Order: sequence, then C-alpha cells, then structure tokens
Amino acid sequence: MPNTVEAQGKRAVVSYDGAYVTITSQAANGSAKGQTRISAAHISAVLWRPAGAVVSGFIQFVVAGATSDGYAVSFNRSQQAAMQNLMRSVQETVAARAGGRLTA
Repeated sequence: MPNTVEAQGKRAVVSYDGAYVTITSQAANGSAKGQTRISAAHISAVLWRPAGAVVSGFIQFVVAGATSDGYAVSFNRSQQAAMQNLMRSVQETVAARAGGRLTA
C-alpha cells in the first residue's frame, strides 16, 4: 500500500492512503470540524478544475449513487500542486480498477 498523500484545500485537508480518501473539514480557525471517509473502491471518477488567478479550483470524488457535492474540496493556486498529486494517486487506483481507463 502506498504512503499517505495529503493536500490542504481552502477549508479541508484531503488525504489518500491507497484504500480510503479522507476529507477533514476545517473551521475558520483551522481546527477540525468533521471528517468524511470514502472507500477508493466506491470512487468511479475524479473531477478536477484547476485554480485560476481569481477563481478557486476544485477536486471532486464521484461516488455512484451520491447526490451531493459532499465529496468536493476547493483550493487556491498555491495549494494546486499538492492537490494535483493527490488526484493522480486516486486516479491511478480508479484506472487500475477500470482496466486502465480513466473515467474523468
């Protein structure tokens, strides 16, 4: 199992340990507010929008049957490289499970 990959978003920290994506929401003061854990086996795609000079980017983990954006985290340009590294790690798992095809 790979080492844990972690990235700081605007109001959440996202980590991936090869089996689970964990999104830890943060309060305005940076303290932990809540945690969501998603099995990588349930992730069907990873959506990505890069951050711009003025607009935040986002990463969203698509889970079959989910009807909310609860699995999305926004980030700014200074956080983008770490978030992109995390995205690639999750996509590798999703692609391996789908026979080598990335779905998003």
